Amino acid sequence: MSPKVTILTAAFEAARFVERAARAVRDQTMSDWEWVVVDDASKDDTFARLEALAAVDPRIRPLRAPRNGGPAAARALGLAAARGEWVAVFDIDDAMEPWRLARLVATAESAGADIVADDMRIAPETELFGPGEPFLGLRADEGASAVDLATFLDTNILFGPERQTGYLKPMFRRAMLARYGLTYDARLRIGEDFAIVAAALAHGARYVIDPAIGYRYGVRADSISRVMRPEDVEALLTSDDDLVAAHPALLQGEAGAALRRRRTAFERGLAYMKAIEALKRRDLLGAMRVLARRPAAATLLRLPLLVRLERLVSGRRPAPPPPLAKPDAAIDPRRVLVVIPTLDEERHIEGVLAQLIEGDPRMRDVRVVVADGGSRDSTRARVAEFARRAPNVVLLDNPERLQSAAVNRAVAAHGADMDVLVRCDAHAAYPASYVLDVAQALVQRDVDSLVVPMDARGEGCFQRAVAWIVDTPLGAGGAAHRGGRRSGYVDHGHHAAFKVARFRELGGYDPTFSHNEDAEYDKRLAASGGRIFLEAGLRKIYYPRTTFRALWRQYRNYGRGRARTILKHAAPPAPRQMAPVANLVLQVSALALAPLAPVTLVAPAAYLGALVAVSALTASARGSLCGLGAGPALFAIHTAWAIGFVETVAPALVKPRRARPSPQAA
Repeated sequence: MSPKVTILTAAFEAARFVERAARAVRDQTMSDWEWVVVDDASKDDTFARLEALAAVDPRIRPLRAPRNGGPAAARALGLAAARGEWVAVFDIDDAMEPWRLARLVATAESAGADIVADDMRIAPETELFGPGEPFLGLRADEGASAVDLATFLDTNILFGPERQTGYLKPMFRRAMLARYGLTYDARLRIGEDFAIVAAALAHGARYVIDPAIGYRYGVRADSISRVMRPEDVEALLTSDDDLVAAHPALLQGEAGAALRRRRTAFERGLAYMKAIEALKRRDLLGAMRVLARRPAAATLLRLPLLVRLERLVSGRRPAPPPPLAKPDAAIDPRRVLVVIPTLDEERHIEGVLAQLIEGDPRMRDVRVVVADGGSRDSTRARVAEFARRAPNVVLLDNPERLQSAAVNRAVAAHGADMDVLVRCDAHAAYPASYVLDVAQALVQRDVDSLVVPMDARGEGCFQRAVAWIVDTPLGAGGAAHRGGRRSGYVDHGHHAAFKVARFRELGGYDPTFSHNEDAEYDKRLAASGGRIFLEAGLRKIYYPRTTFRALWRQYRNYGRGRARTILKHAAPPAPRQMAPVANLVLQVSALALAPLAPVTLVAPAAYLGALVAVSALTASARGSLCGLGAGPALFAIHTAWAIGFVETVAPALVKPRRARPSPQAA
C-alpha cells in the first residue's frame, strides 16, 4: 500500500546531519510516510549511515546517485522513485516540527490544493532549534492564502524588497506532477523548487501557503543558496525562457507583466554581480563597462553600502547572539500562561486571539487570559464567543483598568502552576507560533525576562507616517527594542516572556503605573540581579496611533511614566531620553527671549526646517505623500514626551521641604 507522504531529500556529504534529520522525520505525528533520501555520490559515510537507519526502519529508502549532479538532479531521481500521494521536500541539514506533515496534508486537502507550503524559521545551523526568525512572518488569523502565478513570480524578484516564496519547502500532490510531466530541472543549482512550482502554476495547479511555522531552516555559510554565481542566475533565466516557450500565453496579462519584471531584475542583478566580480579583481574599467551596458545595475551598489551604514549607525559590526545557555531545554505548553490586557478593543481582540492560538496546534494546551478593564464596547462579548470554540481562553475582570494591574491579577489567579508568562497586547499583530517561540527562547536563554523588537506598521496615511519614523533614531532615539536587529542582553525592552516565579517574587508590576510599568519592572529586576535578553529574531508588529491628537496624548503619558520611574528609583535618565527635554527647553527659551533678542528665533526656525526636511525626505523615500506626516509626527513624539516628563519631574524638584516647628511655636 502506498504511503500518504513521501519525504524527499537530497544529501551530499551530509553525514553529520543524517541522524538529526532522521529524528525530525521519525518524530512526525503522522506515521504514514516514506523517506526517500538520495545520496548525491558523497565521498563520506552519508550513504552508510542512511543504510543503517533503513535496516531498522523500512520506511527509510536510501538511494545513491551514480554521479554528483547537484540537488536538483538528486531530487529528480528521488521523485521518480516516490510512491506517496504527496511529496514533501525536506533538506538534510534542516528540521521540522512534529506536526508539520499532518498539518500540511490537512491544509492542502481542505483547500483543494495541489501544492502547499508553510512558513519557515531561519536560524544559524548551530542554533537550529533556537528562536530563529520567521521567514515570512505571516499572521495566523489570515489562514492559508492562495498564490497564483503572477503573485508567485512577483515574490521571487532577485534583490527585491520581499523575501522570496521560492525558498519555502513545498509539498506536491504527486498525481498532479505526473499529470503534467513535471520533475526537477537538473540544470539548476539554485531555485529548483521555484522552477517546478512555477511550471505547475502555469499548468493551472492550485498553491496555498499556510502561515504556521513548521519548517526549521538552518543557515550554513557554505550553503549553495548563499553563494550565488552569475552562471546560476543565467540558468534561472534559461529556465524562465523554457517556461514561456511551453506556455506562450503566459506573456499576456498579469503573469506576463510579472515575468517581464522578474527578467529585468535578473538582468540587472546579473550585471551587478559581474561588476562586483570585476571590482574584486580590481578591474575598475571592466566594472564600468558592465555598468555602462546596464546602468540600472548601478543602483544595486547601494546593497553593500547599506550594510556599512548599518554598521556605522550601530557603532560596531553586527555580532552573533550569545550561545543558548540550555539549547535542549523544552517547554510544556500546559505550563505557559498568556495574558492580554484589554479595554475597548472590539476592533482587534478577535484577530489577536486568532493570531496567537490558531497558528500552532500546541496552543490549545496554553491558557490564555484576557484581563478586561471594564470595556463598554463588545470586547467582552467577542472574547466570550471566541472562548466557546477555544476553551483555553479565559475572561478575567480587571476593575483597576490599568495594564499593570491586569497582568498582576491574571498571574495571581492563574499563575500558580505556570512556568512562563507571556504578555501580549491587543493593539498589535503577531506571527504564527509567537507565544511558544518566545517561551522557548526564554528557557533556552535561561534568563528572567525575554524582550522583543517592535516593528511599526500603518494602515491610514498618518499612521503610516508615524510607523515610518517612530522606529528610527529620530523617533525612538535608537532604543534597541524599536526595530532593532541585534540580539543580546539589555537593560530594558518590550516585554514578551517572563519566568513566572521571578515575576511573583518581585511582586509583579507596580499597579499604580498606567505607563512605563515595563521599564519600572526592569529596574527592579536588574537591581535584584535578574537578566533581560532581547531576542531580535522574534518580532511583533505594532500599530501606532491614527491621529495627531491620540499620538500626542500617548507620548505625553509616556513622558510621565518615564519620569515616575526615574523619580522612584533615583536613576539618571539616558542621554537619548533627555534630548527631547533639552529641545523643549531650547525652543521655549528661544521664543520667550525673541522679543528682546530676535536672533534666538534661529533655534525654532532650525527645528521647524528639520521637521520639514524629514517630511520631504520620508515622502520621497517612500514614494508617498503620506510621508509628509512624518515631521508633524516627530513634533508630537518629541514635544509631548518632553512636556509629560517635565510636568512630572518639576514638582518633585521644586517641592519645598517641610519646615521644622520653631521653639516659639512649640
